[in-house]
Amino acid sequence: MNSYFPPLKKMSLQTIVLALTILFAYTVNEQYFALGRYFILPVCTIITGTVTLIFKTLKTHCFPKKNFEVFGILFFILLAITIFQKEYNFDMVASYCMIWIMFYVCTILPYTFWEIKFLLNVYIISALILAILLFYQLRMPYLGYFRFSVFFSDKDYYDVNFLSSYMLLPALISFYFAWLIPWNKWSLFYGLANFVILAAILATGSRGALVGFCIGLFPLIKHLLRKKILIFVLAGLCILIYFYIPHELAERLFLDSYNDGSNSRRLDDWTYGIMAFLQHPLFGNGFSSSVDIIIRLFYQKITAHNSFLLLLINFGIIGIIPFLSLLFKPLLCYKKSFLGIYTLTFYLAFLFNVSLIEAATSFVFIVPMILFFIIIRNPKPVMYVC
Repeated sequence: MNSYFPPLKKMSLQTIVLALTILFAYTVNEQYFALGRYFILPVCTIITGTVTLIFKTLKTHCFPKKNFEVFGILFFILLAITIFQKEYNFDMVASYCMIWIMFYVCTILPYTFWEIKFLLNVYIISALILAILLFYQLRMPYLGYFRFSVFFSDKDYYDVNFLSSYMLLPALISFYFAWLIPWNKWSLFYGLANFVILAAILATGSRGALVGFCIGLFPLIKHLLRKKILIFVLAGLCILIYFYIPHELAERLFLDSYNDGSNSRRLDDWTYGIMAFLQHPLFGNGFSSSVDIIIRLFYQKITAHNSFLLLLINFGIIGIIPFLSLLFKPLLCYKKSFLGIYTLTFYLAFLFNVSLIEAATSFVFIVPMILFFIIIRNPKPVMYVC
């Protein structure tokens, strides 16, 4: 019971397949972590979960009554395409269907506490692999910008904001396990992993992920007086950041680069996104990328740059209702989690971060959603609550 990596024989096949799907995220090989090229393991996860769900239903003669909102999402997509004759891109529709079916079969099934710890550890290792690749390659994808990313071919790379967003939650979780629970034999691993992942996030130059990290650790304030070591940890991190970050990166993250025009461009993007939504506010504009829809409507090559705005553009007010129902659940049920208040702040950090990128059909969006829903439905062992 003291192992953070329990034997595989003690875990369900569903947990193992989901863990593999998360572990090999570095092979997604798509700039925005879309599932277009990375579909074999997600499909295996869906098949395994569906078969497990069928056998469980036949055994108990009871179908789990959770997350029916997913059926509302899938029904609306079918309705919009067939009845309302909305324009759609097949890949976009397939992505929506795949990620939400995977979400459903992964979150409807029960998990033991140790299975959840195993999945979180795998998520940390997945981010750690990407962080190590970033420092091993040490390549800058944007000419004139001092920002680093991971290249998956000679010319193709992961978008720096999506990469940092994927690593944000593992950075928060590894910090929690390293410094906010009683010291154990895995604390050193979590501490090192946290340092490497956080350093990689800083190297991407993502200000949104940095703000998200601060949001996630907001409850830390009340622990500073109770655990003196946290003061030294945070002071050490600040000193390392000061000496580690090159001047150009420090300027972007901490100094006057917030007036460099990127924020005003993002506001312009959001304005066009809102205008696109208002064209068909009730049932949406169909299922294409926001840039395709904005080009079609306004002849401007602009992206909405916001996951929730993309959902509004695609689904409209009626279609987004099931999404809102799902998105609010972790806000209401975080007290059931073994992470306690940190479940809430980690989730708020996640919501903030995906509001700055267009990740509604991305691995960056669906993996944290799956894990948050698994976490909030797990009993809370008192020994792991700060």
